[in-house]
Amino acid sequence: MMNLMKIFVLPLILLGSLYIQTSHAETELFGAPSDTTPAASPENISKPVNGMSMNAVIQDFGEPENRMSPVGDPPITRWLYNRFTVYFERNLVIHSVTNR
Repeated sequence: MMNLMKIFVLPLILLGSLYIQTSHAETELFGAPSDTTPAASPENISKPVNGMSMNAVIQDFGEPENRMSPVGDPPITRWLYNRFTVYFERNLVIHSVTNR
């Protein structure tokens, strides 16, 4: 009887405890409401979107405070604005981030 318990019951108990721990971790990781960003947070700043051309960014947001020289191949250019930074690959936006 003891061998049967060692072979079947103890592994089941261990697997069950692992399952309980992982489902608890998922609850903690994904349990926060998605609308917790305050209305005045930096994420709500209007920024250029991916695929915009340099001309469209200038038209919509004005001239940047500083234009960094292109780096690498393909050339990646960075434009610095007061509240955000825009990254271009050649002449198209690939990313824009809020400055801290």
